[in-house]
Amino acid sequence: MCCAHAALVGLLVAPAAGWSEPPEYAIQYDGSVQYANNPAGLPESLANQIEGATAIVNTLGVGLRWPFASDATRLDLSGSASNVRYSNNTQLDHNPDSVNATFYWRATPLFVGNLHYDRTDELSPYINQVWPESDIQRTQNASAQFGLRVTDAWELPIVQVFHGTVNYDAFANHELYAYDQNGWQISARYAPDPSGIDNSALEFGVRHTAVDYPWRLPDQVSILDNAYADSEVFSRVQWDISSKTWVELRTGFLRRDYANLTGRDINLFTVDLHTIYHFSPKVLVDLDAWRRPYADATDPTIIYSVQTGGLVTVAWQATPKTSLAVFYTNTLQKNTSAAGVSNDDLTLPGYGVRFQWQPSDNQRWVLDFVSSRQQGLYAFDNYYQRYVRLGFEYAFGSHDQQGVREMMKPNVCDEQHPALLIC
Repeated sequence: MCCAHAALVGLLVAPAAGWSEPPEYAIQYDGSVQYANNPAGLPESLANQIEGATAIVNTLGVGLRWPFASDATRLDLSGSASNVRYSNNTQLDHNPDSVNATFYWRATPLFVGNLHYDRTDELSPYINQVWPESDIQRTQNASAQFGLRVTDAWELPIVQVFHGTVNYDAFANHELYAYDQNGWQISARYAPDPSGIDNSALEFGVRHTAVDYPWRLPDQVSILDNAYADSEVFSRVQWDISSKTWVELRTGFLRRDYANLTGRDINLFTVDLHTIYHFSPKVLVDLDAWRRPYADATDPTIIYSVQTGGLVTVAWQATPKTSLAVFYTNTLQKNTSAAGVSNDDLTLPGYGVRFQWQPSDNQRWVLDFVSSRQQGLYAFDNYYQRYVRLGFEYAFGSHDQQGVREMMKPNVCDEQHPALLIC
């Protein structure tokens, strides 16, 4: 066993002929115990069924960054497998897993691109639709991108095609919310500093996405439709304003056309803003704001929603080994419902605290408290969730693990309180 392990490590760290660098790898274990007061996210109208539970989570992740002729041509590969067990409501026990692979390539100084695939199986966030049963959500995405580097600063055109699917194990959710999407994007990007020391860049282009809900029945199609197409003109700016301040702003004008319910076609101005400000060497402020369409999958009478919200996170590095982070978020969700159904707008506030102790580069302990709530006009729209979690993380691998460990984070880490999740 010892010899086999030594041989594996030797294979991973020994550079082959033509490689500029040896592969980097990391193996990471995450373990946590958490108590949630409402693990299924049940509304207040089902208060008699709400029961708190303790969950034990164990996750093993593997990441590999394999450079070929140069770092511009490489394979990034990561995967994780987990086991989640609840003290009660044991129908929520599940084994989530994820795979994420991207091959970046460059052929001559002119041509660059990538091929990407990811898949995630996780507990559905819409269990309240099928309670007391459980459900697993299965997401897959694939894309291919090609770009022409006409100068060191300009890349145009950048052409991307993509395909994605979301499916559910529970028949009721699958019938209503499972979908396929296909699309393309054409853009141009200007980055004045090819060395990457200054991350400032400008990108603008057009994006088209066609979404199809193939399992909806005729009566459901008459209310919700079964397909729509989004066409968007967008721009994205990344700006290193100073050594302390970084800003990313994406704006777009989106046109949505429905296949059958043409009276529901909309024009929407979209915004995503992300700002990081280093208030001092020990204090960081992270601000996010957004306005975007939201594919509601919690109410079968809602055709589409628009979410406008913000998230502020403040992190304090108290000592070289300890840190404290707090966040507050709030979102207004404006729903457009089917004909004859009154619109019920929702507010989604939340807050949380994380204490972290990192005794070494490859291990850390975290203690989290998070509270989130949904508020609407009716009891079946209102719910709250709170949890407390103690987690431990340990990783080992090649000498420079951090970039590889970042690859193991599932996509959800970028969407739900990224400063406060073990990922």
